[in-house]
Amino acid sequence: MSKSGSSITIGIFDGIHIGHRRLIAKAVSQKPEDGEAVMLTFEYPPEYYFKRNDKFHGMIYTGKKRKKLALSLGIDRIEFLDFLEIKDMYANEFVELLKKKYMATSVTVGFNFRFGKDKGGNTSFLSNRGKKLGFKTSIIPPILYSGHKVSSTLIRHYLRNGEIGHANEILCKPYSMCGILSKTDDDDIFILNRRNQTLLAPCCGLYLAVNRNLDYFIVNIKDTGNSEHIEILNTSEKNTDIQNYKEFFLLETISLTNGKNRADFDKMKKEIDISKKLIEFWKNRNGWWKDEIQ
Repeated sequence: MSKSGSSITIGIFDGIHIGHRRLIAKAVSQKPEDGEAVMLTFEYPPEYYFKRNDKFHGMIYTGKKRKKLALSLGIDRIEFLDFLEIKDMYANEFVELLKKKYMATSVTVGFNFRFGKDKGGNTSFLSNRGKKLGFKTSIIPPILYSGHKVSSTLIRHYLRNGEIGHANEILCKPYSMCGILSKTDDDDIFILNRRNQTLLAPCCGLYLAVNRNLDYFIVNIKDTGNSEHIEILNTSEKNTDIQNYKEFFLLETISLTNGKNRADFDKMKKEIDISKKLIEFWKNRNGWWKDEIQ
């Protein structure tokens, strides 16, 4: 713990999307000299802990992935709070915790931040109480995308509907899927095992994908009822060691259809070529695409 104090930002930060990046940038910019920029977060959102399956549709990224992204954006330390330990803490107790335990000099939150038992605290409470305790509160306003407020919920909506392009725009990077590949009877088809059952499963369909060290290939997401079934379909002779890689970036939706067989891919070459041209367009327009996947 830094003796010079901490600039803190608080939230779930699932996806580390464009809105989260503004919170992070503000927290980093307000870091005291010889102090730390600290992210306080949770492994999962409240609805997961309260078993509200109608509200919890899965995480965009694991805690490990979010931590990696936050550190790359300038955060010095990430702490995963135990939600079950603090869920009954009153709002004023939580604010005092920020000052006493984390030596907060500034706190950055989103416009809709609520905290404390029964969501008793809001941004106004945090700002007023923080002023008395000696730290500044910065409240980041909403960002709009196509008329919608940017949020992790909006990204999940796009992913669940197969709108990868929209999700990537808000994420400020191509959506990635990580896991272990296993072989099948077909030398060019592998099964991706993500292992983490709390991750969101995108809409069933075919997606153009890439890896930092590989050429384009196809991700085929199928509906098998109780569990996800993700095939990695190698479409390039350059990808001779595809099984050695564990992270794949979904770049563009080719077709939202369930369970295409291998024979169908020849008929889809036109759609795949169009998708590749779209990706080249985005690479030239947005530098972060190239930076993130290479």
